[in-house]
Amino acid sequence: MEQSRIPYIGACRVPNQDGSGSTNNSFGYGGHALGYNPANNSLFYGGHDWYQKLAEIAIPSTISLTNTASVLQPLHDVTDGRAGQVDDGTVKLGGTLVFNGRLIVTAYSYYDADGNQSMSHFVSGTNLSRSSDVRGPHELGGVANPRAKAGYMTEIPNEWRAAFGGPALTGQCCRSIISATSAGPSATVFNPDDVGVTTPVPGTTVLFYPLGNATTRDGTFGNDVFVQSDVVAGIAFPRGTRSVLLIGRHGQGAYCYGPGTSDQSLAGKPSGNGVDSWCHDPASSSKGTHAFPYLHQLWAYDANDLISVKEGQRQTWDVRPYGVNSRLCTRD
Repeated sequence: MEQSRIPYIGACRVPNQDGSGSTNNSFGYGGHALGYNPANNSLFYGGHDWYQKLAEIAIPSTISLTNTASVLQPLHDVTDGRAGQVDDGTVKLGGTLVFNGRLIVTAYSYYDADGNQSMSHFVSGTNLSRSSDVRGPHELGGVANPRAKAGYMTEIPNEWRAAFGGPALTGQCCRSIISATSAGPSATVFNPDDVGVTTPVPGTTVLFYPLGNATTRDGTFGNDVFVQSDVVAGIAFPRGTRSVLLIGRHGQGAYCYGPGTSDQSLAGKPSGNGVDSWCHDPASSSKGTHAFPYLHQLWAYDANDLISVKEGQRQTWDVRPYGVNSRLCTRD
């Protein structure tokens, strides 16, 4: 079906601070690890990137940029200090999922150069202020590497659960180091009720791209499907369709690694560190991957294709999205 099947509802504002009075409890430079809580019509929402805390904010009854979301729960360390058990480097929250009254949380190593992350999933109550109720991190099964399971999550609609062999999907894409995540969207089937109960948590990977098998039309980088600077931040499986939607950002320009600059005359010239070259990117000055300009993109996969992977008929990297950008976005 056409993109019109996904109507734009609107956007609202988020307050600068969570109201707790702590200087570390800012919502600025945040917005990661989003998860919907149907009990409160609210969002679990990651605060400032430096601190990796989680809050709960109410979705306004009228969604408009003139309205600001109210804070239902201020920012807390949802892992109760256990994030460091994921890896010995910087650890970040990947995603949240409310399932059967429990809060499932993923976390990943920000720069896993040695590839030693093995744990990814936590479970907690939905009351963020309650301490010592966290269990994890736990290892999740499946053929994808651990970081390729440690991000976004979504429920699988009831009518598809038997075919997929579970009630939820979890995944991650294209984090540095990209070879330690996935060169394209990934997804592993699991049962959130198993987190904190069964070790390791059983999982079946139905979508995963090793670096040599990127999610592109011809297996190479730099086209309208995927480039190395892409970001996949969310997943949805709308009821009444057979479409699994991955939501993120796609680079339309030439791939470049180095610090970004708005000065196009510097592009390709050696940067100050004498190793990398400047990348033309007015949107980001950070050192890393760039492919300016960018657009927000949906990668739409057919659920039947993912089931064929689960049943052993295809490899996890053989599946390609049936639609990207403004093309087909949902399939009946």
